[in-house]
Amino acid sequence: MKHPPDISDTAFITCYFRSLDPERSRDPFAHLWISDSARRLGDQFKNEVIENDPVNIQLRSRYWVEALERFQREHGEFTLVNLGAGFTMYPYLPFMTSGVRCLEVDQAHVIDFKTRSLAEFSRTGQLPEAAHPHTLRLNFEQEDFEDALDREIEKLGRDRPVFFLLEGFFYYLSAAVSDRLWAWLQYACHKGSQIGMIYLPPEVQHSRAFRDTQDFLRSECGYDGDHIVYHDKSYFTQSGLKVLDHCSHVELGKRYGASDDYTNDNTFNEHFILLTRHA
Repeated sequence: MKHPPDISDTAFITCYFRSLDPERSRDPFAHLWISDSARRLGDQFKNEVIENDPVNIQLRSRYWVEALERFQREHGEFTLVNLGAGFTMYPYLPFMTSGVRCLEVDQAHVIDFKTRSLAEFSRTGQLPEAAHPHTLRLNFEQEDFEDALDREIEKLGRDRPVFFLLEGFFYYLSAAVSDRLWAWLQYACHKGSQIGMIYLPPEVQHSRAFRDTQDFLRSECGYDGDHIVYHDKSYFTQSGLKVLDHCSHVELGKRYGASDDYTNDNTFNEHFILLTRHA
């Protein structure tokens, strides 16, 4: 699959890694997004940089699929607001296709490319019949996103619980913007709703795997800097929201029986946190 040059190859590498084991990743549609360059760069990355990264990416997908399954069992009908949605395919999973409304938010060029591609996948019978997600073209760094998000959620229905998902982009925002987004999430997360997000703790900076990943992205994928924002767990737990789960890739490897050998040094060790508001 060819793609515009302004969409990062890393988005397609992520799909490639998920597609290598769709049973583990719980993503039967990741293969639709794979390009020749994604295969080449993905193979190079796992052979030269982080051998366990494909498994980590698969477990990351599985973790959120299972969180959404639990939320659906609890609430039935709900709204998924996927911020920085990229090429994730959660709206097309069987348990998501009845009574679930989805809003995908990303930059305009990503949304436009994904919308065209989804239409083609549907036309050729590669996707099941399902309502395509609602979309919002948004650049968090350049636009006032709070009112735009509020309007879209209003359209989908304020009476429904919401699962807010921020999978792999929060730590790429500038500090000021990530603070604003976190403040909005606390305001928007009403009783019964949940927030699922990934963040990077400060200690990841000392990881060989993290440093090697940064070098690879610069040399092979046009990554243009070290703009990463790090957060302690306390940043999220001082909000008054209840923590339902907290783990890292190292812990996920053990939880799912993938490996007991993961460490902060040999793993791009993202941290996962799942929060809810009870009152």
